[in-house]
Amino acid sequence: MKSTPNRTSSEQLKIAHVYNIDISILVHLRAQLRSLVAAGADVCGICAPGDILKEDTTFEDGIRVRLIPMGRDFEPFNDARVLARLVGLFRAERFDIVHTHGPKQALLGRVAARMAGVPVVVNTVHGFYFHENSTFKDRFLHKTAERIGSQCGDMMLCQSREDVETARRLRLAAPSRIKYLGNGINLSAFDPDRVDAEKVHALRTRLGIPADAVLIGTIARKARDKGYVEFCEAAARVRQVFPNVRFLCAGGVFEEKPSQRIPADLPDKLGIRDILIDLEYQHDVPALLAALDLFVFPSYREGFPRAVMEAAAMGLPIVATEIRGCREALTEGESGLLVPPRDAEALTQAILRVLKDPPFRDRLGRAARQRAVLEFDENLYIQRILQAYRELLGKKLPAKESLLRMDRPQETVSLAGELS
Repeated sequence: MKSTPNRTSSEQLKIAHVYNIDISILVHLRAQLRSLVAAGADVCGICAPGDILKEDTTFEDGIRVRLIPMGRDFEPFNDARVLARLVGLFRAERFDIVHTHGPKQALLGRVAARMAGVPVVVNTVHGFYFHENSTFKDRFLHKTAERIGSQCGDMMLCQSREDVETARRLRLAAPSRIKYLGNGINLSAFDPDRVDAEKVHALRTRLGIPADAVLIGTIARKARDKGYVEFCEAAARVRQVFPNVRFLCAGGVFEEKPSQRIPADLPDKLGIRDILIDLEYQHDVPALLAALDLFVFPSYREGFPRAVMEAAAMGLPIVATEIRGCREALTEGESGLLVPPRDAEALTQAILRVLKDPPFRDRLGRAARQRAVLEFDENLYIQRILQAYRELLGKKLPAKESLLRMDRPQETVSLAGELS
């Protein structure tokens, strides 16, 4: 990466994407942002500083990043300062399109964009925070925030079809402004036939996995709402039946509410420290997934989980929770197994069912791969984004619609974990 002066051109669209932390810009949005650069736009990612980015940066692929401390949770006094900084940045940059992500950034970003006079304002819904497993307080807070934000936006792109239905049922915006987006990954990178078998063997050896051990893994930030506690409890129960099993979790730890924190001594209390491999975010996710025998995703809430798509594309059998997003990504009993969230016993039984029946395990993996190839290509959802931009530009900035070329997006990489 390198730091360079801001570049401007009257012949370029200026597009900003606002997300919560640096890894979201670097990984989850990277394919989108690169596709916009390829389409001729001046692209800026706006996020909070994190473990990777400490200062404003321009990458070799042309993507600029501006850092504004934001935080994940709503904090009125701090959020007022964030709103003011966003308004100032939007006015200074004179963006043509502002595209927001995440509940807090969706509210502040859309309001700031309207205050700054940005012509086109778009939001991607990565999963509404008012859902069947949320508290009354959270439902009220996030519904209110979404109603306010929606009034300042031109289009809502939902990764989940269930969220499309929810948004229309609650009349968060006019039906014509609520679109299905879906989600996708780089299927060229997440292809089991393209992963070096020697690299996978070396990885398992480095992690201390016996050659005959079954390795069960999950990829997510380490928080309660990602089902980390249930994952550990299931590990303790599964080892009673399969003593030679190993469990792996990969993901970072971010600032969370106290209720989201995982006790450091949880593996010791459950007696699984010796079979639990605890990793930070990994750069070579395809190799990590290829080292697994079974992927588990016990999250409480998702939009359309990237980790599940990546595991499916790698041909892994999957056990996930029956929640929005996972219900769309998997078909029960065909490409995966779905269990109730917060239910360690149901999770345990599903894992045991897969481990006890190797032919069934293989069928799940093959079906997951087939579905991923058909439905999870990132080029499909990137084209939907470009089409949404062209539609809105045609209505609000017709003179600039032709500046956005519909080129094929560039390849991207992924780190482990779902940060939504």
